[in-house]
Amino acid sequence: MYMRTSQPRSPAPAQGTEFCIFRIIVIIFICAALLATPRILLVKLIPSLETTVLPPENALTLSGDNFFDYVRKKTNDIIVDILKVQEICSTATLLHCDDPLSVLEYDCDELVNIKRRTVFVLKPSGHAIKNGVKGSIKYLIEMLKEMEIKYVKKSKIQQKNTASTLTSWNLPNSTDQKTTMTPLFDPQLFPLSHPISTASTLTCERTKDNIQIMIESWYKKNSDEIELIHDLGYKVIVKQVTNNSSVLCHIKCNCGAKLALALRADINSFQLSSYYKRIRGTKCSMMCKKKKGRNDRHKCQQQQSSYTSLSPSLIPTINSRIS
Repeated sequence: MYMRTSQPRSPAPAQGTEFCIFRIIVIIFICAALLATPRILLVKLIPSLETTVLPPENALTLSGDNFFDYVRKKTNDIIVDILKVQEICSTATLLHCDDPLSVLEYDCDELVNIKRRTVFVLKPSGHAIKNGVKGSIKYLIEMLKEMEIKYVKKSKIQQKNTASTLTSWNLPNSTDQKTTMTPLFDPQLFPLSHPISTASTLTCERTKDNIQIMIESWYKKNSDEIELIHDLGYKVIVKQVTNNSSVLCHIKCNCGAKLALALRADINSFQLSSYYKRIRGTKCSMMCKKKKGRNDRHKCQQQQSSYTSLSPSLIPTINSRIS
């Protein structure tokens, strides 16, 4: 009688296949998790990207609703209402205001609702502006001024780089030619102050705005109680030459004079000295009229102040003499 010996059974091939599939699924899951991590981080960063500061070339040229939306985003609705009631509708206008909160010192119907939210009414009289309002307007102006400074520095660097590039293009191609260079800008052709507008840097409109800001700033510092508004007292006209990158600029005064701004090739900018010299002198009939009106107002105010400072008993005597 033969006995049948049992041999060990090998594991079923199906079980080995299932184990391999399970390992593959685990590896795929881990890889998918690692790949998804940067996307999750990017999604978390998107809100912060939306709150970044606008580039200076955008924030410094805002006006109208875009300007008020920007102010509202950086401060609050109260600051927007304070600016709106004063017709401060652009970044340039805001930067040229001495104190936008000084309007709260006045007592008028247009300011009733605004003053309810911005000031404390003191007893028995007077008021105090809330510190939050002061801080908001101070933060906004300082932020915009810092943008302006950085933008001016960046523009100067770009202009210098552009000037050096244009100069290198103007070099003779052959060594047999004369070594003298033809100047890119002839002072006689570009009759005489702010950053030049080229295709690679500033546009003509940007140059016009910069010159306008310079002129308004100069009036504010040097012309007492005399203010000229663009398109009314003067007009800046900037044109770009079609066959090259140069720019022509001149100022048309309300008196009828037309002054060309000369280009300083050393620093690639226009000069406003000729315009300042004219309006300071006696050649500009418009400025002469404005100065005469200012002087007449001063004399009238002095006469009124001296009249009111007299003793009440002397006033009837003076009136009788005048009559």
